[in-house]
Amino acid sequence: MPNVDSAETVLFPVQRDGVFGFISRDGNLAIEPRYDRVSSFFDGAARVLLGDKWGYIDRRGAWVVEPRFDDARDFAEGRARVQVGMEWGYVNH
Repeated sequence: MPNVDSAETVLFPVQRDGVFGFISRDGNLAIEPRYDRVSSFFDGAARVLLGDKWGYIDRRGAWVVEPRFDDARDFAEGRARVQVGMEWGYVNH
């Protein structure tokens, strides 16, 4: 699914050698594949799985929130729902 942040450059998930990164609309590699799973960008951040923990990156591939969650949902209106153990809560950018 394409990025919902229409004012910014659209990046698309891509898989190479079993790991995921992102390419631009013209097919150029934008974020080097190194993640076990990824989501599309929502509200300026993409969910990424690194090992067994979820975190969030920005369009440059920099950490918005370092991976520390057992489960995570996409950002919307500046917040994302996350799980640690049996507890659910919210994080912001």
